[in-house]
Amino acid sequence: MTRFQVRKKLRKASTGKTLTGFSLRKKLLKAGFVATFTVVGAATLTTGQAQAATIGADAYGYTATDEIPYTFQDISGTGTRVLNGVDDSSTSANVGFNFNFYGTNYNNVSFSSNGLISFGGSNSNFVNANLTTTSPSVNLPSIAVLWDDWQFFQPGADAVYYQTTGTAGNRQFITQWNLANGFSSSPSTVTFQSVLFEGSNDILLSYQDVDSGDFRSLGGDSTVGIRDVNGQSNGRNLQWSFNSPVIRNAESIRISTQPVPEPFTILGSLTAGGIGVALRRKRQQQEKETAKV
Repeated sequence: MTRFQVRKKLRKASTGKTLTGFSLRKKLLKAGFVATFTVVGAATLTTGQAQAATIGADAYGYTATDEIPYTFQDISGTGTRVLNGVDDSSTSANVGFNFNFYGTNYNNVSFSSNGLISFGGSNSNFVNANLTTTSPSVNLPSIAVLWDDWQFFQPGADAVYYQTTGTAGNRQFITQWNLANGFSSSPSTVTFQSVLFEGSNDILLSYQDVDSGDFRSLGGDSTVGIRDVNGQSNGRNLQWSFNSPVIRNAESIRISTQPVPEPFTILGSLTAGGIGVALRRKRQQQEKETAKV
């Protein structure tokens, strides 16, 4: 069986359920209904549209929340361009600082054309996995930004960009999948990015446009989340969604081991070294107000 036939069978097997969920979501949105809920404890958002949701913590202490302002720092005009014209490929880059992920420091990362970041090695597999039950074919610490079978060879597709911004102590490493298409083609492109923060070790996932015009739209055929080595068995995984159209255009998701901040505390922190900075500033402000009383 050829590689294309394998993909076609996988897509055919999943299309029925995905389209059903997507059609239901479209009808709900058309009727003006949007689900709003908060999930407490380790969980995966699998149905509906998640808004103002928080999940976790996992066994290590990571939580994820979209109760933050949407931010997207476009680096397609300033970053290093890689993986243009490819399918199922990966490359690596120096982060520019030590980034701690599940207790281990890394200064180098690998990222694939398929929306997956890995540490300690590369993984260009196009078949996304359920992080709560399954080990990827390459068992590495990973960030599934929008893990699916994306490609950059279709006319109109662009590439992946990466860039380290900020000053020492407050740097961010940005990876941006810019104008990616689904394999072997999709009606529209998608653009999304991840940001790794120095010091706080926060992770920010931002989705500028994830409507590919088909069953892959809004994460309908993707994995979003994080895992450690053997994460499916040791509890070190936090999955936001798996093959479910719950990712919104203009949405950001923050993954961190720090307490979940209030929404208004975050916006300025993105240029100041991490979301945790906002928490410290808020505490300092509260202490000053208390001292005045």
